[in-house]
Amino acid sequence: MVYRWALPDLGEGVHEGEVVRWHVAPGEPVAMDQVLAEIQTDKALVEIPSPVAGRVLRVLVPEGAVVPVGTVLVEIETEPGQAVAPAAATEGRTGAGGTASGEGGRRRHPARRAHPEGPRLPRRPARTRSASA
Repeated sequence: MVYRWALPDLGEGVHEGEVVRWHVAPGEPVAMDQVLAEIQTDKALVEIPSPVAGRVLRVLVPEGAVVPVGTVLVEIETEPGQAVAPAAATEGRTGAGGTASGEGGRRRHPARRAHPEGPRLPRRPARTRSASA
């Protein structure tokens, strides 16, 4: 099975990225979570891990190229029925999640998720009214 890995959505407001450096080449084996490439956005330099294990078939975008989110960057040959990394499996679109799942809606960035115990803001003491008015 051929897994077509596309540039994932790297955060709010990021629409494109530059392939700075490939960490894999055609014919090389790749492990799940192994860094595939370094991508420069207008906000940060990001190392992107592989959501699958297999063998790199083709690198489709050269170093230095600037591409929009969703552009297929590399093809990886995998075993039929192989699992995709959990973060990628919930992506809900072609690219980091493999094939499009048709899920709608917008994902929240992990750093923006609510804390399980509620907000971590200091609380003000409750105001009390005095009996003398």
